[in-house]
Amino acid sequence: MYNAPKFFTQHKADNVILVYLSPTSPPPVSVPFELQEYVSKDAWASRITTITRVASSYSKPKLEMIWAILSFLMLTVIPMAVVSVLNATLHDDDPQWHFHVREISLGIFLGMMLLFAMPMVIWKAIGQRHLNRTIQRWTQQDNQTLAPGTARANWSARLPRMFSSQIVVSIAVPHGTFPSLFHPDAYLPSFVRGPIDAQAAYYYPYSGGGKAEPNMPHMSTIGSVPLYGNNYGNGNGNGRPPSYGYGDEKRPFGDYKRSSRDSKRSSKDSFSSGDYKIQRASLRA
Repeated sequence: MYNAPKFFTQHKADNVILVYLSPTSPPPVSVPFELQEYVSKDAWASRITTITRVASSYSKPKLEMIWAILSFLMLTVIPMAVVSVLNATLHDDDPQWHFHVREISLGIFLGMMLLFAMPMVIWKAIGQRHLNRTIQRWTQQDNQTLAPGTARANWSARLPRMFSSQIVVSIAVPHGTFPSLFHPDAYLPSFVRGPIDAQAAYYYPYSGGGKAEPNMPHMSTIGSVPLYGNNYGNGNGNGRPPSYGYGDEKRPFGDYKRSSRDSKRSSKDSFSSGDYKIQRASLRA
């Protein structure tokens, strides 16, 4: 068992696996364990690369940020300028004129909002449609290559949102196919932390991620080096850990018996403060 990669999450309730991609990061080359039955390594590498390339062409966070700032400035300045111009040039004594000016400025604001928002919405919609067509073509290929009634994975992808470069790929598998957590290749739960050091996996032969020798007992030896040497502890020469019976790890257990002098001293010291001074004075005498 080993920890799931950072780009990977799974929802067992819906039998859906989510893979998070980014144009600035290399695509994952390893097929998740839950998908190895449905997706080959070549198909996985090809599809993930294609999704990243297509989605990244419709995601420009810097350009989107510049467009949003420009839109905000225009939506703020132009309606205010129109109101001031109308009040200065077409001033009327009618008290309802101010309300008409505000209605005109509100209409200009809504019109400009559509003017600046629609290009971005249309651009994202075209990219999502292109991505959906690509995935639909893969689905048709799977239907032609796989035998009828064979379980298959359903792919879907989502373009990055505004000001973001994260691509979300959703892969749904048939119900009841998620492996148990007791499977040796299953991912560890999210609350179990893996080894911090990459070389630390060497000490855990059962994890599958280290360089341990095959058929090596768990936690017994590291290669050919035993955990307890022949000269360790009691020096019995068999390489086993030291044992002290009922003692602790530092020294054997030894019963402590108080002497009569210690008993008398403890009884004398148990008096009150005034009696303690008298007792000490009698001892000095």
